[in-house]
Amino acid sequence: MKKYKLEDLKEIPLSDSFISEQKKEVFKKIISNREFKFKKYALPSLAAAALLVILFLKKPQQPKPIYSDDSIYFYQSMDMLEYMDILESVSEEELK
Repeated sequence: MKKYKLEDLKEIPLSDSFISEQKKEVFKKIISNREFKFKKYALPSLAAAALLVILFLKKPQQPKPIYSDDSIYFYQSMDMLEYMDILESVSEEELK
């Protein structure tokens, strides 16, 4: 079997149809190799990425105010307890 050099191959005349068929085959193989092939080891990273997307797209909630209405009522009742001493010191006769 004779060994060919690159210069020898350049001298071989090739038809345009042959070249176009070869291009089509090469591009088909390139496209088929580019397709995403799912691997089992990709599942945890895809799940983590999906979780991060969900967390970042979630609508942020408004923080609760520190002083709600319940806490205000608590402090008002404490004020009332302070006035209880004054009310207890008043005699019953003065209240009538």
